[in-house]
Amino acid sequence: MLPKFVLFVLPAVLAMSSDARADIYSGLSDDQKEQLNNGEQAEDLVDMPGSAWPSVTVYQIIKATPDQVAAVMFDYPLHTAMFEGITKSVPKSPGAAKTDIDYTMVLPTVLGISLPAENYTVTDILSTMGSDGYKIDWTLVKASSMQDCSGSVKFERNGSNTLVAYTNFINPPKKYGSLAKLIKG
Repeated sequence: MLPKFVLFVLPAVLAMSSDARADIYSGLSDDQKEQLNNGEQAEDLVDMPGSAWPSVTVYQIIKATPDQVAAVMFDYPLHTAMFEGITKSVPKSPGAAKTDIDYTMVLPTVLGISLPAENYTVTDILSTMGSDGYKIDWTLVKASSMQDCSGSVKFERNGSNTLVAYTNFINPPKKYGSLAKLIKG
């Protein structure tokens, strides 16, 4: 059974003006396509000037429709089970195509040093990508210490499946300096 999101929000999103047609797959390298066709994830890492951490894009083919995959991603309380380290995920306007989400992220212990949890808020905006997909963009509103958090997730029809492209960039706090490089992975 699909989350209530599909029943109430999806028709409104379909009526919104849409972005240009998605075409994630054709932009991938042959190696990335081979990984995806073998049931594996593919990724891109882009170094970001002035940041210890890169922007990361992970690609994966999911055996579901774009509607179903977008509905799961739009189920914000589920993020605590979907994303390692996320212990809080609460939307301020559940079911809205644009909403602020309050998150808490617990960082790993590095060299015996426990870093404080990061509390932050991002604005998510859901849009359509032609008739073949959806996109959720997020931007940082406020954070207890990180400098930036932005990204998107795209859901594109790929035959009877969905190609997901999840891109995220977190610019860690400057006060963590070289320690941030150790938790890059």
